[in-house]
Parts: sequence; C-alpha cells; structure tokens
Amino acid sequence: MIDYASIVKNRKPRSPDRFKPLDPLQERLTRLKFEKIRWFAGRPVCPHCGHLKSWIMHNREGYYKCASCRCQYTVRVGTVMHGTHLSYIDWWKIIEQFCISEKGYPSNQTKRYIDCTYKTAWYLGHRIRCAMFNDKLAQKLKGEVEIDEIYLGNRKKKTKFASEEKIRRIKRSFLFDLFLKKLAIHYVDNPDVFIQIVCSVFLAVKYFELKKEEKEKSKSKSRKRGRGTSKKAVLVLVERGGQSLAIPMERLNKTHLTAELLTHVAMDATIISDSFRGYCEVEQTFTKHKKVNHSQGIFDKKSEHINFAESFNSLLRRGYFGIFHQFTDRHLHRYCVEMSYKRNCHKLDRKTRIEKTISRLEGKRMFYKRKKSPDILLSVYTFKRVKYNYDNLEISQMD
Repeated sequence: MIDYASIVKNRKPRSPDRFKPLDPLQERLTRLKFEKIRWFAGRPVCPHCGHLKSWIMHNREGYYKCASCRCQYTVRVGTVMHGTHLSYIDWWKIIEQFCISEKGYPSNQTKRYIDCTYKTAWYLGHRIRCAMFNDKLAQKLKGEVEIDEIYLGNRKKKTKFASEEKIRRIKRSFLFDLFLKKLAIHYVDNPDVFIQIVCSVFLAVKYFELKKEEKEKSKSKSRKRGRGTSKKAVLVLVERGGQSLAIPMERLNKTHLTAELLTHVAMDATIISDSFRGYCEVEQTFTKHKKVNHSQGIFDKKSEHINFAESFNSLLRRGYFGIFHQFTDRHLHRYCVEMSYKRNCHKLDRKTRIEKTISRLEGKRMFYKRKKSPDILLSVYTFKRVKYNYDNLEISQMD
C-alpha cells in the first residue's frame, strides 16, 4: 500500500508568500502607472475600435467599457500581458529587473522572486523580450560601424579517460567478481590462473569496444574552435556612439554577411572589421572599409579597431555562460534582442528605461504552444497599432 501519510509529511512546504493576499492599494497604484505610460495622460482608449469615450466599471477593478463597440477591456488588452494571471506588481517587478540587469535575468531567479512555477517565469521572460523586439531600426547604422562575429554554444566535454574509468567500475563491481568465481569452480586445479586469463581477455575486449564508441561519438559531435564549429554564429554590428545589433546567422559567408550589412548599415558608413575572408565583398559594396589584421598583432591602430564590437561579444558570452548557461538555437534571436536593447538603452536612467520598455508592450501578443514534440514554440502575433490624435479626435491606422 502507498503510505500517503509519509508523502504528506515529507512534502516540501510552499512559500507563505504564495498565499499572501495582494495589497489592493499597491496593486491599484501599479495599474495606474501602466495606464499612464500606455495611454496619453492615463485616458483610456479602446484597443478594439480606438474610440476615446469609455465608462468605468465600478464592479470590476481596472475594467472599462467602450461607448462605441460596447467591449470590455483593461490596460493589458492588446499587449504582451493579454490573458495573464499575474498581478501588475509582479509584472512591474520583473520588467524592472530586466531593465537594470546588464547581462540578463534568468528564469530561475524570476521564479524565486515572484514565487511562481518555472514555466510561468520562462514564458514571462520571453514576453518581455518580445516587447523589446523591433522589426526595423529607427534608422540604419551610420558613421563608423564595427562588425565582428561570435560563436555561442556549449563547451566540449573532456572524454579522454572515459573508457579507463568505465573499466575501473567494471573491475570494482560485485557481479563481475561473482561471475569469475562461478566459472572458476569447474577448474579446481588452478582457479587463480583461470580468473586472471578470463579477466584480462574480457577487459581487453571491453576496452576496445568503449574506445570505438568514443571515436564514433567524437565524429558525430565535433566541437572545433573558431570557424567551422557546430556552435551558433552571431553577427555583431556596433555604431560608435550609437546603436548596436546582434543577428543570429545560419552561415558566415560573404553572401549572407553582405546581405545583412545592406539591410542594417547605410551606404555611406565606414565599415571596420577584422581580416576575415567573408568580408571580401564589403569593399566592393561599401566605399569605405577598414581592416584590422589581428594575426600580425595589430589591435588598435589610431581609430582602426573593433574593441566596441568585441566588448559587446564578451557581454553576450558572459550572459550565456554566467546567467543563462544554455539556450536553444530556436530562441537565440530573443536573447540577442534583449542584449542589443539593453546596450542601446545603457545611457538612460532607471525610470526612463522602465517606462520605455512598458511603452513597447503594446501591439504584440505571444502565445504559449506545446505540440507533440517536446520543443516549446512561442508564436508572436502583431496587432495593428492605432495612432491617436487627441486634439482633433482622429484615428488613423499605422503600419
């Protein structure tokens, strides 16, 4: 029988903060902060039809009813917070932590901070990264633009003495000794010699089998250093004194590199890169191109260096190994967006950075889907953003 009493007795106690009721006054003040940042002077606007006249529903805190389409809505509707069960206080706390942490904020820390499940914390983090995402830069990178690349992935595990360690475990096992003793019963004359012969032959065969398996695994999971590795490549673009951008790349060849540079960099900009052969077409496309030859020990020659791009690379690397530890290739672009957004806002103060992030919540929605495969897919739906003219009460669609 199952001893349910022992299960209940040994169960890990839940945190008392999980059942602690929210402070209604603090929750209301936090909601009013969201409304003031999203809507002009906190004046509610219907996200369904864009009408400016609404009624306050006194029986439901934070709800409004549109006078035109009669739809009920809150400040969460039409944002990445749509359909969430978390409080406004929790959203404000996590957005604040995302904005002040330079190298990223892990999901486990979010789980402990607001006392929720890991799945909720992971989904919450990706919704905030979705808000930070912008399809197009405000303007293309201009002036002096440094470009560099970085490879993100797990380090290769050392398996040099794996076969020897497995052989030692076989020798120390009780079943192996019992197997040899049973065979030695039939050889009463000299059992010790028989045990030594069988043991040496068996271990030799097992050793070569393990060596063969290690070679096959090393061929399938090769971790070369530098270019040619199986890690994921990320292209880094940094404008001196301006914006920065991190783009995941499928292949680092001249065709893909030139296409990304034409998309994000102005034609009159000065490109500064290292002597990688993938940048050979950059000289033909852009009129100004400077190279830094690291193989000759040249790292800073007057203004010809890529130190800003390499510092951004180190920030990405520290975020990967020190904060997140690992993330799949499917969601790599979201973490790159987060790092780029934080670097672009590093000159802003804390309050302005939080208000800017909250203002970008509008117009996007992310859904959590789980298919038959174990991979978790996040699908993003973009709403049509509505541009309001409060003076003339005119509504126009904005692409």
